[in-house]
Amino acid sequence: MSFLLLLALFPLTLLLQAPERPPIPLAAAVVVAEQPLVRTVGDTVVFSPDALNIEEDAMLEDVLKAIPGMEVDGGTVTLYGRKVEKLLLGGRLYFGGDILTGLRNLQGDAIESIRAYERPSEFTRLSGVDDGESEPVLDVTVKRKFMDAWKGRVQGGWAWPLRYLSSANAGMITDTSHVGVVASFRNTPSHSGITTTRLNHFGTGADGDRDRREAGVDFSRKRSVLDLDAHAKYTGYDAALRRQSFSETHYPASVSLGRVEASSLNRSDALRGEAELSWRPSKRWTFLFKPFVNLSATGSWSDPLSTTYSEEEVALNAVRQQTASFQRRAEGRLTFQATRRFDKKGRTASLRLYEALLGTTDHYFNDYRAETFKNGKTTLREQYIRTPSSRNDFQLQASWNEPFGKGFHLQLLLQARLMSHSINRNFHSLEDLLPEGGWLSARSLRLREQLGTLPEDYASCRDADLSSDGNYTGVLLTGSASLRYVRKKVNLLAGVSLKPLWNRVRYSTTGVSAAHFASAQFYAAPNLTLRYNKSKTEYFSMLYRSAVSTPSPLSLIPVRSGTNPLSVRVGNPDLKASFTHRLELHYNYSDPRKGSSLVADGELRLVENGFATSTEYIPETGGKTFRSCNIDGNWSARSAVSFTHAFKDTPLSLLSHLDAGYNNDAIYVYNSKRKEDERSVLSRLSVRERVELSARWRKVNLTLRGGGEYSLEHSLLYPALGRQPYALYGGADGSWSLPHRWRLSADYGFYAMRGSGYELMDRNYHFLHASISKGFLQGRLTLKLSGEDLLDQGRHLTTGFSASARRLNQYNGFGRLILLQLIWKFPK
Repeated sequence: MSFLLLLALFPLTLLLQAPERPPIPLAAAVVVAEQPLVRTVGDTVVFSPDALNIEEDAMLEDVLKAIPGMEVDGGTVTLYGRKVEKLLLGGRLYFGGDILTGLRNLQGDAIESIRAYERPSEFTRLSGVDDGESEPVLDVTVKRKFMDAWKGRVQGGWAWPLRYLSSANAGMITDTSHVGVVASFRNTPSHSGITTTRLNHFGTGADGDRDRREAGVDFSRKRSVLDLDAHAKYTGYDAALRRQSFSETHYPASVSLGRVEASSLNRSDALRGEAELSWRPSKRWTFLFKPFVNLSATGSWSDPLSTTYSEEEVALNAVRQQTASFQRRAEGRLTFQATRRFDKKGRTASLRLYEALLGTTDHYFNDYRAETFKNGKTTLREQYIRTPSSRNDFQLQASWNEPFGKGFHLQLLLQARLMSHSINRNFHSLEDLLPEGGWLSARSLRLREQLGTLPEDYASCRDADLSSDGNYTGVLLTGSASLRYVRKKVNLLAGVSLKPLWNRVRYSTTGVSAAHFASAQFYAAPNLTLRYNKSKTEYFSMLYRSAVSTPSPLSLIPVRSGTNPLSVRVGNPDLKASFTHRLELHYNYSDPRKGSSLVADGELRLVENGFATSTEYIPETGGKTFRSCNIDGNWSARSAVSFTHAFKDTPLSLLSHLDAGYNNDAIYVYNSKRKEDERSVLSRLSVRERVELSARWRKVNLTLRGGGEYSLEHSLLYPALGRQPYALYGGADGSWSLPHRWRLSADYGFYAMRGSGYELMDRNYHFLHASISKGFLQGRLTLKLSGEDLLDQGRHLTTGFSASARRLNQYNGFGRLILLQLIWKFPK
C-alpha cells in the first residue's frame, strides 16, 4: 500500500506545483566540487559539507554519515577510529557538548564547516598549565546567511507498524551569542542505516522497544569581560525489554551451560542544568564560576528466569527473580577557578576548587522475590531493600607558570582530592510477614513505608548477612614539575608527577562491632607531551601520561552483598588503587592541491594493580561468590590509518581505513579442587579494513563500499573457548536530486559472518533502506516516505567473551519500518 501511495504522490505534486525551472539533463549536472571535502589547517581537520550532495531536510547526523572516515552509531561519533567526546557550536559548547542533541537538531544545510581537533582541558585553557587532560571535539560553524535570525523546524511522522515521531527545534546564532530550544517525542529509531557494528555487536543491542522524550534550552553570550554558557535539559524514556541469553562457562572440573529468559520494564526521568560564567575584570584576572545540578528518578521491573545445566544438559538449578526498584538521585557540583597573570611574558598563577555541594544520594525501594528450584524443591526469598548513600568529592588544583629564557616555562601543578562516601545497605526478609502471593511493586512498598502500613515488624527482619553500614575516606595528592618549551613549530613539555594516596574505611554489620582499616600508596611517573608542526598541513604529536583509579567503597568493605543467591559479592579491605600508563602517537597530513589526506593514530595502555575478582564456583547449586582483588598483566594496543584522496578533475574520491587492536586481559578463576585462584589471560586481536569509493555530482551521490574484519580470541586457561570470527561486508548507497525538488535515495548492504560459534550470528544478512521526498514552498515544506530494513533482516545481538565464559544475548528491537514524515522549516 505504501508504494501505491508513493506512485500516486508523484503525478499529484506535479499538478499542484508549477515547474520551478526547466529539467536539466544529467550529463549537464556533472560538476566537480569547488572545494575539497577534507583539508588540514595546523592540528585541525576541516570538513566542508558543501562538497557533499545532502538532502534539504538533512541534519548534522546525515552530514557526518556522508563524510569518509566518520562513523555514527546512535549518539556515538567516531572519527578515524577515535571517539569524539564533545560537540561545539562556533567554539562554544552546544547543550553542554551533548553529541546526540546536536546530531538531531542542527540543520545540515546551515553548516559551513566542521572542524575536528583535540581540545585541552578547561583548567589548561584558563591557566596555560598543561594538566595532561584533553578531549577530541567536533566544532560546527554556521553559514552567514543563517545567522542573526531565528531558524527552526518542526517534524512529525507516522510509521507502520504503530510508531510515531515528533520533534521541534529553534535557534538564533550571532557573532557573540546563540540560543536554542529543542523538544522531541518518539518511539522510532533515529536513522538505523546498516545495522552492523563490529563482530561482537549486531544491531541496536539492548535498547529494546523505547519511547523517548526530551526538551531543553541552551544559551551562550560572549562579551568583552563576561562570557556566559548555560543549558537545561529534560530527558526520559519508557522501555520494554526482552532478552534471551545463552552462556558457556568453564571451571576446573566442569562446564556450566546457562540460559536466561528475561522481561523488564524501565522508566527514567532526568533534569540536568549547568551554567558557566567567565569574568575578566582586567587583563590580569580571570574568574570562572560553574554550577551543575542533576536530578533523576528511575524505576524498573524485571522477571528473569535463569537455568544452569551440566554438559549433559542436566538441569542443576534454576532461579526466578522478580525485582522492582525505584531510585532517586540528587547531585550538585560547584567549580570555581581564579587565574592571575602577572606580566606579558606569561607568568601566571591559578587556583581551582571543585566540590560536590549536594553530594549524590541514592534511595532504592526494592522488592525482591526469588524462587530457587532444585531436586523438585522450591524456596522463596522476598526482601525489601533500602540503600541510601551519599558521596562528596572535594578537589583543589593550584598551578604556577614561570617563564624564563626564550620560549621556556617552568610549570608546577598541585592537585588534592578528598573523597568521602557513605552507604547503608538494609535488607529486610519479608517472607514470613507478607501474605502468600502478596508480592508488591517498589512504588507501593515505598508508599507503604511513608504511610506506615508496612508490616510493623519489618525492621526487625534485617538480614545480618547482607546488611551493612560503611564509610570511606580517601585522599589523593598529585604534584608535578614540568619544563615547557614553546616555539612556532615545537611545543614540548617534560616533567615528573608524584602521586601519594591514603585510604581509610570504617564499616559495621549487624552483630559485628565496627571495624576500620587504612592503607597508603605512593607512585611516581614521568609526563611528556610533544607537538611538532612541520607545516600548516602536517603535524606530529606524542603524549605520555599516567592516571590513578581508586576502588569503590563497596569493593573495599568485606561484607556479603547481593540479592541473587547464585551471585554473591564480597569486598576486600586490602584492595589497592590501580595506575594506568597511556602513550599516544598521532600524525596528520593533507595536500589540498592533490586533494589527499593521511591520518595515523597509535595508543598503548598498561594497567598496574588492575581491578579484578576471584570467583568461587559451587557445582552443587551453580552459584558463585565474587571477591574484589588486584591483578597485573592488563594492557592494550590500538592503531589506525586513514587515507582519503579526491581525484583531480573528476567527481571521484577514495577512502581507505585500516584499524587494528590487541587486548590482553588478566583475570582470576577459582579452582575448587586446589582451593585457590588460577590466573588466566584473555587475548583478542582484531583487524578491520574498510574501503569506500564515492562519486559526487551536483545532483547525484553514489558510494560503493566494501571491507572485512577478523578477530582472534583466546583464553589461556580454557583454550576451548577461543574463536576466530570473521566477516565480509559491502554495499552501495546513492541519492538523486530530481527536478521540482524530488529526491530519491537508497542504501543496500550485505554482511556475511562466520566463526562466532553461534548460529544466529553465522549467516548472511542483507539490508535495504530507501526513501523518496518532495519539497514544497521553496523547500520550506518536505514530505518524505522512507522504508528502513525493508528486507526485515535486522537483529539485535551482542556477544561477550571472558577468560572463562562466552555469552550470546538476543534482544527485541525495531525491524522493518515504513515512515511517512512531514517537515516544516521556518522562516523562509
